Amino acid sequence: MRLLEIGALGREQVRHHAAMTPVHCADAVAQAARHCARVWEEFARALEERDTGNARAIARKVLWPRPADDQ
Repeated sequence: MRLLEIGALGREQVRHHAAMTPVHCADAVAQAARHCARVWEEFARALEERDTGNARAIARKVLWPRPADDQ
């Protein structure tokens, strides 16, 4: 539940942070935000489709992926 607090911004906060983001960082921040959105969407799906043990494994995989060996 604490993870949800991090991403729970209101509209005004979103607008404020968007306005305060330097122009030269906008593309990178937008990409990071979209990545986070995809991760949260996968997490939500895992919760909806879960069986108790499997959801924990999926959540760990989505939220804390291990780096690939070849990287």
